[in-house]
Amino acid sequence: CPTASKLIVPKLSALLADVIIRDFPDDWPAASLLKTATLMLQSSATTSGLLLMSLTQLVEDCTDSDYNSSVSTTRRNAVLQGLNDVREPLTKVLYEFMQYWYGRV
Repeated sequence: CPTASKLIVPKLSALLADVIIRDFPDDWPAASLLKTATLMLQSSATTSGLLLMSLTQLVEDCTDSDYNSSVSTTRRNAVLQGLNDVREPLTKVLYEFMQYWYGRV
């Protein structure tokens, strides 16, 4: 049902972003996150959208002053360092995804 998807996907993306914030990279290694992201992008339009929304929220949370006060500086720095560690391969995967979907014009 498209309506259910429009309601559920934003909630799931917020949940995924929260899990990444809580577990990455200490309990969710960078290589595993990258593999999960690749599988989600290759799976379906819904899971691709879910991942992209989660990554957007994650980046916003890491740079938002409210996030800075709700999570310790040590935790925020660990997440940012983990994201920096997967930046190049994740950017490549995202580029290939965009090229596949939007490069066929």
